[in-house]
Amino acid sequence: MNEEYLLSRYLSAVELLPRYVKEKLFRLPESEMMCAEEIRLRGASGLSVVSAGRETFLGESRFSADELADIVCFASGSSVHSASESIRAGFITAGNGHRIGICGTAAMRDGKIVAISSYSSLTIRISKEFPGIADALIGGVSDGNGVPASCLMISPPGGGKTTLLRDFVRAASNAGHRVAVADERGEIAAMKDGHPGFDVGKSTDVMDMCPRAEAVKYLIRSMSPQIVAMDEISGAREAEAVKAACGCGVAIFATAHAADAASLRAKPLYAEMLRQGAFKYIIAVRSEAGRRSYGVSEWCEDA
Repeated sequence: MNEEYLLSRYLSAVELLPRYVKEKLFRLPESEMMCAEEIRLRGASGLSVVSAGRETFLGESRFSADELADIVCFASGSSVHSASESIRAGFITAGNGHRIGICGTAAMRDGKIVAISSYSSLTIRISKEFPGIADALIGGVSDGNGVPASCLMISPPGGGKTTLLRDFVRAASNAGHRVAVADERGEIAAMKDGHPGFDVGKSTDVMDMCPRAEAVKYLIRSMSPQIVAMDEISGAREAEAVKAACGCGVAIFATAHAADAASLRAKPLYAEMLRQGAFKYIIAVRSEAGRRSYGVSEWCEDA
């Protein structure tokens, strides 16, 4: 991957922060900037950078709840109110595709989080695209009619699932297949003013900042896709949307938190979808010494 690009993604994440924080992050060697995966800010322990799973602390600075709230406000384009639904889910996505995870004091109503206040920590996940990583994989997951079959992409949190999903969308779309993206968090396409910030292909339609389950149903009705892509299946409503899409003959590209196929079997939500034939292929993203590799396997209940 182009070093200039990797550096630019780091710098665009740093731009979400106030000047006194930027100065510390600019002091890192460029080699470390290019490898950075996350920037973390904690009220209790200060600023750190995560790279290849290792966290490096930068000085002894602390952050007040107000300072962290100001960062969230700036990253949301000074529109915290319009981002309130996303904040209740624990994150916002900046216009450049970087996701900011939020931790603090939760206000509860009827067993649900209705607000988060007194922010205690933020995590900026540096979003990157790697065009071409899907090219060697997508030809091996065909349904036999030239259209890619449904694929579930798995890894532990932060393992690169979304990056791979994004490139699967690009590759399938540029091969002439109609792809619709249910981009609830805005991380896949990074839409801004109706245009994607990442390359998601020429035959792709995106519905962003809408709950995945509703977006999948809407896209099938309105855009007649051959493939629907969605990030992080995590609940029964999303599983039902996947089932409905499969019933319409639509292939699904999706991601899930799991280390391997055995982990999927241990989780009832995924195990049931797989038993129903929702996904033909499992693609495991593996990371070792900062390098990622991909293992493709055809789902088999007895494997």
